[in-house]
This record gives sequence, C-alpha cells and structure tokens, in this order.
Amino acid sequence: YIGMNGTLRADVMDVSSVAPGDLFLLCSDGLTDALPDSDIREILKREEPLEAKRERFLREALGRRIGFGDNISFVLVEF
Repeated sequence: YIGMNGTLRADVMDVSSVAPGDLFLLCSDGLTDALPDSDIREILKREEPLEAKRERFLREALGRRIGFGDNISFVLVEF
C-alpha cells in the first residue's frame, strides 16, 4: 500500500480449516494484472509439483506483461 490514497482494507480469513494439500497464493497486482482469475485458478488446479506451478506463474505472467512495468510478486504455499 505504498503511494496510494484512501483507506487500506485488509483481507482476513480463518485458516483453522486448512487441510493437507490446500494452496494459498498471496500476490501483488502485478500478477493479477497479467493473468485473469480463470488462468490463476487453472494453474493452481494443475496436478503438478509446487515448483512447477511457481515456474508456470512466472512464465505466463512475464510473457503477458508487455506494455506495463509493474513488478510481479507472489508467495505460493502448500499445506
């Protein structure tokens, strides 16, 4: 929330029902500006190791970010 005006609203969720294999994606708008939600869901649902998902996010987002210079930051965690 650097350089923005207005009130910050944090998303808060209860993680007490997290199960083995659940994935959490925390990302900047650099990722969501490059990839639509449907593509993000498709990558998360793929039956592949976490490292492969990470590489796919980077490859897809960097390949589509032509025309804007925002950074792409994300953390992908599997429980």
